[in-house]
Amino acid sequence: MKKTERLFIRVTPDQKERIMNDAKTQSLTVTDYLLKCLPENTPGNSSTHEQTIENTLTENNFYNSLMTNKDLSNKAKKIISKELVKYVLYPY
Repeated sequence: MKKTERLFIRVTPDQKERIMNDAKTQSLTVTDYLLKCLPENTPGNSSTHEQTIENTLTENNFYNSLMTNKDLSNKAKKIISKELVKYVLYPY
């Protein structure tokens, strides 16, 4: 039995461009990006809505504290922001 299979889908040119750009932004292949978008692969998929909000607020507070830290250089802040994009799922 094959471990993987191909999936063919139809999307508009705009959707294709968006998928490819989002994958590139997150330094992922299109396949890895689309697999990351599956519900079972998203963080907190078993959390309640309230838990998700609470987790998001905590993450935002952490990020904001890093971005307002005067001891971090602008270069370090840019690196943190770029890396963080890999772990954030954009809502569609």
